Amino acid sequence: MDFSVKQIKDLLSKAGLPVDALEKTAEEICSRHNTTLDAIKEERDNYKKDADTLASVQKELADLKAHADDGFKEKYEKEHADFEKFKSDVAFEKEHVLREKAFLEILKDAGVTKDKSVEKVLKYTDLEKLGDLDKDGKFVDAKKILKSVQEEWPEHISKQGEQGADVKNPPAGTDGNEFEKMSLRDKMSYANDHPNDESVKAWLGKK
Repeated sequence: MDFSVKQIKDLLSKAGLPVDALEKTAEEICSRHNTTLDAIKEERDNYKKDADTLASVQKELADLKAHADDGFKEKYEKEHADFEKFKSDVAFEKEHVLREKAFLEILKDAGVTKDKSVEKVLKYTDLEKLGDLDKDGKFVDAKKILKSVQEEWPEHISKQGEQGADVKNPPAGTDGNEFEKMSLRDKMSYANDHPNDESVKAWLGKK
């Protein structure tokens, strides 16, 4: 609150100060009061300025922290997503290998045994749509899939005898009839592996 010299003189006069000392005393008091008041105002202004500066700095720090958090969060989320995709890809690849193995067994049972035929049937078959695998790694609907292969790919099923019989281990205890039923190629292969077999000797003796 500001005081004028006149107001101070009136107060001093009421307090009983001599008239000749009123003017000088009032001016000194007024001057000191104003000086003190100015100092308080200046200090107040400085505090206000500091407070404004602090608020500005705090806002900048908050902005920096928010941006830093956003950047870290974005990086973490990307790395997490990449890792989850990697795990998913590995699991898918592992499942795909098991499915392919199970399907190859079905192709073998269906008579699709030639490399080019197997390659073509695999190429145009979506293994993921063949159903689930059981605990032994075989398709639950194996019989259904086998029938489907036989119906859809008849031209790729090897005819009986195209691959030849297992001539290295023919049925035991035969009287030679089994050997006679073999194709010429199978007989030659069997004779090469079993030169001392009686059926082979008999056959070769006819040559």
